[in-house]
Amino acid sequence: GRRRDHGFDRAFLDVYEEGGAQFKMNVLAHWTFRDCWDYIEHNGVPAHPLHQDGYPSIGDLQSTLPVPKEKWFEYAGERSGRWSGEGKTECGIHTFEKLREEED
Repeated sequence: GRRRDHGFDRAFLDVYEEGGAQFKMNVLAHWTFRDCWDYIEHNGVPAHPLHQDGYPSIGDLQSTLPVPKEKWFEYAGERSGRWSGEGKTECGIHTFEKLREEED
């Protein structure tokens, strides 16, 4: 889920967002990456196999690169492998309404 510690673009993320035809519940907005991993380890939640291959944030093939493990827990480090060098921060699911408005 989307969290405030993902970086500046999400730093003020609300738990509940409503806009246009969509609404989103960001139930992890106030959690950190460390909180997520602590929960996973404490509760025995299976992690995605790509995490073992260096991918802390998993998106699609074009927007995801591995990140050195020592950077995973830095501020926004988990997402440093997403959209690398593209100046983009969100996938289409989170920008759908904005793109639709721009087309109209």
